[in-house]
Amino acid sequence: MSVAVLGREQLVTNLSKFKQDLVDRLVTAVEIVQTKVTEHARTKHGADAHRSDRFVTRTGGLEASIQQGEVKISNDMISGDVEARMPYASFVEDGTSRNRAYPFMKPALFANTKELQNRARQALKQTGA
Repeated sequence: MSVAVLGREQLVTNLSKFKQDLVDRLVTAVEIVQTKVTEHARTKHGADAHRSDRFVTRTGGLEASIQQGEVKISNDMISGDVEARMPYASFVEDGTSRNRAYPFMKPALFANTKELQNRARQALKQTGA
């Protein structure tokens, strides 16, 4: 017994377009949330002006070093990085044996997690998934 699928090429084309539309919408969602995480980390880091920690200087260098990377697409994931590029950023974020932590990256991520979830849901709805 054999089964023939009529219009198989059109079906494959339509599925490819659907997949690409969904990926495009999800990439846009990730880019928007990356920007929000970046801005949150920059502004909230500078909010604690009474710091006396020797790793935190008021030059603005750490805030300026917070950048978003390119969105990466693999077979099972769409991801976007936000990183603080100053060598001492992890000491500020996580603290050291001598200095307490002043987290700025993790809170920025956590503050925007729901935003990413909502935008991903919206992208799925818009594509009919």
